[in-house]
Amino acid sequence: MLAKEIRNRIEEELQINLDERTSKGKHIRSREYVYARALYYGICREVTPLSLCAIGETLEQDHGTVLHSLRKVFSNLDSWNEKFYIRVYNKILSEVTPIKENIQKEKVKNRSYLDLLIKNASLQSDLDKLKDEVENSGEYREKYIKANVRLQHLKGLILKRNSLACAKTFIAELEQLEQ
Repeated sequence: MLAKEIRNRIEEELQINLDERTSKGKHIRSREYVYARALYYGICREVTPLSLCAIGETLEQDHGTVLHSLRKVFSNLDSWNEKFYIRVYNKILSEVTPIKENIQKEKVKNRSYLDLLIKNASLQSDLDKLKDEVENSGEYREKYIKANVRLQHLKGLILKRNSLACAKTFIAELEQLEQ
């Protein structure tokens, strides 16, 4: 995604198509096209996590072509005093760097969210196991049923009489029964 944005910005800024070819199907080798592709490779190399092979594939080139362009063209733009291309490089780099930072922030958010989902699934699995243990245990099941019946009775009393005192009395009676 970021490589596509870099490509669009370079093509827009230099008013050329990086993938334009000759009638024989080869990339155009005039200076403006060679420099434009070198800028693209250089910015992609700095800003994206793509390998040389992956960068080359975006323009149907191999990693050797990308490497050659980076070593022989991109690294020499400054020494050749190509100020226009250096300005374009700095401008596009300043525009895509915030995009890269936003993508990294989103990755961190997504990773945190995925971690939470995994933790949630793990906790749900543990809860299901414990629920199975409780359901399979007769002793706990009886206690659960008795407690549930008492709770429903207590709710009914509270609703029926609208009295907290009645609920306290009922709870005290239950405690005496258990002793």
